[in-house]
Amino acid sequence: MLFQTYGLVLLAIAFGAFVARATGVGFALVVVAALLALPEMDQPTALYVAAPLSLLNLGFVLISLHRNIPWPTLGQISGPLTLGFIAGLVFGLYVPKVWMLACGLIIVAYTLKSLMRPPTMTIGSAMARANVGGGLTGLMTGALAFPGPPLSGFLLARGFIGDPVRAAIALVGCAAAGMRLLLGETFTQSVPAYWLLLIVGSGLIVTGNLLGAFAAKHMKARTHHILIVLMTLLAFVQLSWGLYGEIRGA
Repeated sequence: MLFQTYGLVLLAIAFGAFVARATGVGFALVVVAALLALPEMDQPTALYVAAPLSLLNLGFVLISLHRNIPWPTLGQISGPLTLGFIAGLVFGLYVPKVWMLACGLIIVAYTLKSLMRPPTMTIGSAMARANVGGGLTGLMTGALAFPGPPLSGFLLARGFIGDPVRAAIALVGCAAAGMRLLLGETFTQSVPAYWLLLIVGSGLIVTGNLLGAFAAKHMKARTHHILIVLMTLLAFVQLSWGLYGEIRGA
């Protein structure tokens, strides 16, 4: 049973790396869900255990796409993103899980609406959206380690698609995973043979990234948009299921 569970986690690492490199989103979403299948694993511990893997995966993506980072746009949201990240960390530590999941669900629902019908922006609405997009991205990243949904929604609404979206999410995700490791433990004792999992997972991350880069190279802009919508919808389903489980267990 334990072997089958670890096989699921390793498969999730490879698939998450492929999806994240191809679309820019999905690594933490896939890997954290698989880690929660391990015995005695809860959400906060899964986030910390996934942090080194996320850092490695996103670092690999960032090295490949560093020339495509939309620095001016990220600079506009850096302030609210940082404040949101700090609030998300506090939120994740001290707020009951049911409220944390409900908040994440609302943010993802807002992102889905944005992705389905991107608004026409004036200068004023662009500034407001930068503050909202940055704050929501930081909050989701700090609390649930999911920067992809709100940040991709913001960037696509600003007209970005393809590698700039992938690179921006990788940069924010790298910074967040690094901060999570600096501010807390990795909880390696919670996972038997954790270092073996990390070593084998590293090889799978490289393989998944190479395959994902091939897919991204041949991906049309419309396809990329659709895949981001689908991954955001998957995040909505995962958070909904988690919230249902928390309410049912209360």
